[in-house]
Amino acid sequence: MNILIVHEVDWLKKITYEIHHLSELFSLEGHKVYAVDIPDPGNFSLDKITRTNIDEYNRVYEKSSVKILRTPVIPIKGLNRLSAYFTSHKFIKKILTDYEIDIVLVYSIV
Repeated sequence: MNILIVHEVDWLKKITYEIHHLSELFSLEGHKVYAVDIPDPGNFSLDKITRTNIDEYNRVYEKSSVKILRTPVIPIKGLNRLSAYFTSHKFIKKILTDYEIDIVLVYSIV
């Protein structure tokens, strides 16, 4: 099953939440798991990592694999969230089609 996780934090920088555990456990059960990530650039960043998707990412369970899909944002603190608001709809819609998503798990979206 193809599962898309939508959560509003930076998957690389923030602490691990239940959603990290769940997504990686789904992966260990044989599902393909994708996570929409809103990168936190700090004050300002042109670092390529804020724009690059990450294959086979894990933080909790060593053999798990989650594909991190980075939302296009303006890499300036404050503007990153605002720009994500405007780009996320089209971005998620494209993911649903491109990866043939079966289930979307929306976790703690404000």
